[in-house]
Amino acid sequence: MKILLVCMFLVISLISSCYCACSFDPETGTSTCVTYTQWTEGVSGAVSWAKDCDFTGHDVAKIDGPEHNCGKLCYDYSGSKCTHFTWSKGICYIKSNARRKAEEPSKSPGDICGYVVSRTDFVRTG
Repeated sequence: MKILLVCMFLVISLISSCYCACSFDPETGTSTCVTYTQWTEGVSGAVSWAKDCDFTGHDVAKIDGPEHNCGKLCYDYSGSKCTHFTWSKGICYIKSNARRKAEEPSKSPGDICGYVVSRTDFVRTG
């Protein structure tokens, strides 16, 4: 029987806040912990975004604009093709992944990343 422990911690640096979920298996005495980026809802809950992160690859378009518009640009993108996005240095990178999979984003100080909740099976934990 595994015991699930959930904890929250704050990383004090340029790295965004994270959550961790830990499970402990008393039969084997092993613990497993996984950390996740802390997500914030946007566009009335249609997208989730986080600071200091990047979803690499799968770019389908680049649109100039402020960071606070990137989630909406993705959500409204042609034919509902955008599944996730990254904003970096004034450019919103519209991304599409046909597998509907979005891996945990990489750390990228100063950038913003996010995804369209209804178009991906990415699990938000924070």
